Amino acid sequence: MIPHQISDLYRLSQNRSIEGRRLLAGAVSDLFSGEGMVLSDKERAIATDILRQLVHSAEVEIRKALAEHLAGQPLAPVDLVMTLAGDQILVAEPVLRFSALLGDAELVALIRKLGAPHQLVIAKRSSVGETVTDALIAHGPTEVAYAVLVNPGSKISRNSVLALTRAAQRETVLRRPLLARAEMPPDLAARLYWWAGAELRRFINSRFTIDSQQLDGALKTVLKELAASSQQHRDALPEQIELADRLAEHQAITPTLLIQTLRLRNTGLFALLLTRLTRLDENGVRAILDEDGGEALALICKALGIDKASFATLFLLGRAVKMGDKAIDPRELSRAMGLYDRLTLEASKKLFQRWQNDSGDMHAFIARYANRSE
Repeated sequence: MIPHQISDLYRLSQNRSIEGRRLLAGAVSDLFSGEGMVLSDKERAIATDILRQLVHSAEVEIRKALAEHLAGQPLAPVDLVMTLAGDQILVAEPVLRFSALLGDAELVALIRKLGAPHQLVIAKRSSVGETVTDALIAHGPTEVAYAVLVNPGSKISRNSVLALTRAAQRETVLRRPLLARAEMPPDLAARLYWWAGAELRRFINSRFTIDSQQLDGALKTVLKELAASSQQHRDALPEQIELADRLAEHQAITPTLLIQTLRLRNTGLFALLLTRLTRLDENGVRAILDEDGGEALALICKALGIDKASFATLFLLGRAVKMGDKAIDPRELSRAMGLYDRLTLEASKKLFQRWQNDSGDMHAFIARYANRSE
């Protein structure tokens, strides 16, 4: 740096006007471009000191201009770039988006410290490695995850793809871009298959080779995860409701599925599935689950063509969920199985249709059997 340049910097530093500060920011930051001159240690210290004063005292517009100047400068002081990156988003955006001085370690530290607006800009960088996307997905909201997914310059680890798959079960906006990613494996695509509508299922089938065994395995995994999460919530989770709707839409509510759900003690999802399968109202289904003798369940299973063994399993699992560690009286199963055997398919269907139209008939049926002596 030649003497008159030093004098110019000091002169500009005394100018307190906005225009003077803007000129100073540009003049000092240009010194770190590496073009046309090499700064000595003393010169670098002078320029850095002026920049620090600007960063901590200048108006927002000046800090923004400074950030724009430094974003593309390869020799800028890293600590000042980090300070600007942590400023309000209007100031921080240029360095967050474009500065090559922010490596993975710096970006991860910023992601953990700052909020969604800053995370969103980082997610849009031209190149985002797995370490950074891991942090973005772990700490950012849905809009940040979406930005990672649609960025062709981002790389996503297997662990983050798994986290995004779970998030996509709740957030529909993530499903299509996640399924379009090169990192998406067939086993995780199979999980989203159960939440997909007809159009998205066609996309999955066109992009992945998934057999029925994989789909069954994926559904079992989904059910286990939902059972674990439902234990912490009293009401039905939105993803449980949507899954029940999708399974009903694709006629995938089978006796095996009902048994799997009850075996996992997920009574919330079981009730949703039974509601969709029977087209009874939720109060009616709850009454069926709460009855002791299993008479209404026997009639519904007979009317729907659910075989005797499946009915027995559903009855025992339902009683086990209700009674906890208490032993089940074998006579209860015997009575329920006896009723299942006595019911004819035709009579069961007629009564079941009446229940669908008027749940009061079903409640009366349950009450009548509950009041009978053993």
